[in-house]
Amino acid sequence: MTSGTYYIKLQSDRPFSNQPYRLQADLTPLVAGYSDIAGHWAERAIVEMTKRGIIDGYGNYRFLPDGIVSRAEAAAILARAFRWTKEDPLRFSDVANAYWAYSAIARAAHAGVIDGYPDGTFRPDAAITRMDMAYMIARSLGLAGKKRGGPPFADIGEDDPAAGILKQLKADGWIGGFPDGTFRPDRLATRAELLTVLEKILNS
Repeated sequence: MTSGTYYIKLQSDRPFSNQPYRLQADLTPLVAGYSDIAGHWAERAIVEMTKRGIIDGYGNYRFLPDGIVSRAEAAAILARAFRWTKEDPLRFSDVANAYWAYSAIARAAHAGVIDGYPDGTFRPDAAITRMDMAYMIARSLGLAGKKRGGPPFADIGEDDPAAGILKQLKADGWIGGFPDGTFRPDRLATRAELLTVLEKILNS
C-alpha cells in the first residue's frame, strides 16, 4: 500500500448511543508479497524463486509453503526453473488444450521428466510424493543414479529401486532427509520442499 490519506467507512448493524466507535486492525508483514512465509524454514528459497518468476502465490497474499504439490504444478515449476522451450503434443485424456498447465506439461514430457499412466491419463491434480519429486529432479538433471555406497536413508533399503537415484541426489547435496535419518518417500511433497531443492540447484 502506498503512502497517502485513506478513508474508512464505518457502519453498524444496530443503533447505539452509549459507546464510541472502536477500530481494531491486525497488521501482517508481507515478505515477497506473501503473508505466510515470514520465519518459515524455506523463506529464503521462496523469496528467491518468486523473484525469478519460477513460482507465485495464491489470493489474499498467501503462498501456502506447506501445501502439497500437484503433478501439474510440479511440471509448471520445473519447466520454468529449467527453461524448457520444446514441447510435444499431449495425448493424455484428462489434459485438454485449454488446461492452464498444458504447455508446461508438454514441455516436461518432451524433456522426459514426466509421463502418464497405463490408462492414458496424466492425473494433473494428483499430489506428488517426495519420491516422485526426487525422480522428477533426477530426470531434469539427467542423473542415472549411483550403485556404490550403502543405503542413503534409514528407510531406503539397498535393494530399493530408488536407492541409486537417492544416493546420487543426496551425495550431490540436492536432497536431504529428516533428523531421524529417514527420507519418507511416500510422504506428500510440499511447495517449500520442491523450491528449496531447486534453489540449491539453480545456485550451484
